[in-house]
This record gives sequence, structure tokens and C-alpha cells, in this order.
Amino acid sequence: MAYDEHDDDLNIDLGLRPPEPRGPGRSGLGIASLVLASVSGVLFLVALLGVSLLPQAQQPGPPVDGGILVTGVGVVGLAILIMALVGLVLGIAGVFGANTTGLICAITGIVLNSLILVVMVVLTCAGVAMMAVLLMFLFLLLAAMGGQPRGGVRKRG
Repeated sequence: MAYDEHDDDLNIDLGLRPPEPRGPGRSGLGIASLVLASVSGVLFLVALLGVSLLPQAQQPGPPVDGGILVTGVGVVGLAILIMALVGLVLGIAGVFGANTTGLICAITGIVLNSLILVVMVVLTCAGVAMMAVLLMFLFLLLAAMGGQPRGGVRKRG
């Protein structure tokens, strides 16, 4: 039994109709990747702006506990890192998934999530390098002041 144009008049669906043509769709994983990249990117910019403006926002009075600030920045940074990693994995899955039409969202999500991860790694490495230089400078300053570390070799006179 073949499909006939008049079968629509009977309003009977026997599963014999040809599939309706669809336009190119979007990968759901790619869209999720792009959304995660957007959210983590905005959160990263807000966190960066907040950390850079925080010293100017200090009110006169008792100082703010630095431990709370460091913990808050660490939690936000970890959330951004997790969102970017999940977005990157979703983007890769969207590119290599079964629905390979409309890859623009998946590819854009991969690029943006990768960019966020690279910037976070570079900023982290820069912070660690600055801390190492600061500690080295402090050690050299103490050594130049004539202080000898305890347990050093002493000359007998």
C-alpha cells in the first residue's frame, strides 16, 4: 500500500507518509556549550572587575578580612573553570555527535570556552610568577641587610 494524496482527507496515520523535509537544525549540545561559554565569560569579567575595583572600594574603618575575599575569589574561579570545562566537552560532543547540522554554535562554544580556559591559566601562571619574584626579592633584601639565616656556617676568628 503506497501513500496517496487523498489519505490526508481520511485523517488516518498509518506511518506511510514520507518524512517532512526539515531545514538545518542546531545541535542541542552546541547551544548548551555556547550558553555555558557566555555565562562563564560574563562571570569571569564581573569577577575580574570586582577584584580590580575592590582596593578602591575600601571604606574607612575596620579592614576587611582578606581570607574571606580570597575564598570568595577562589570559589568563583573554580565555578568558572568547571563551567568552561563542561562547555568545552559539550562543544566537542556537539561537533562529533549524530546531529552534525548547524555546527556554528558548537564551534563557537569550543572557541569561547577554550579562550576562557587559556586566559585563566595565563593569569594563574602570572600570579604564581609574581609571587615567586616577590619572595625572591624579599629573600635578597634580607640577605643584603646582613642577616644570615640560622644554621649557616660561621667563621671562627
